[in-house]
Amino acid sequence: MEAVSNGRAVTVAGIHERRDTRKPAAFADFDSDGRMGRVCVWVSGEIDFEVVRISDGEGVLFHHEKVSTLADQALDRAFDAFLKGMTNPDRDLLTL
Repeated sequence: MEAVSNGRAVTVAGIHERRDTRKPAAFADFDSDGRMGRVCVWVSGEIDFEVVRISDGEGVLFHHEKVSTLADQALDRAFDAFLKGMTNPDRDLLTL
């Protein structure tokens, strides 16, 4: 699966799940040119968005959100910031 933002491709590198914990979660890893990211979603409604620069491992974005529904506008804003972090090589650190 691939998405395009800012003219750059973001590819799903893998999808995983953890059930053997008191708070099960699923997470997806993403790759783009010079960046890698992860979105982790727990059954509690907590979601982490993280993007790092491949060249030096420096964080570009880390955002934690808690939602009660997938229709929550905060989720849309956080995912938009995640895509920008994955595709905008000119920004060092993004905040929401």
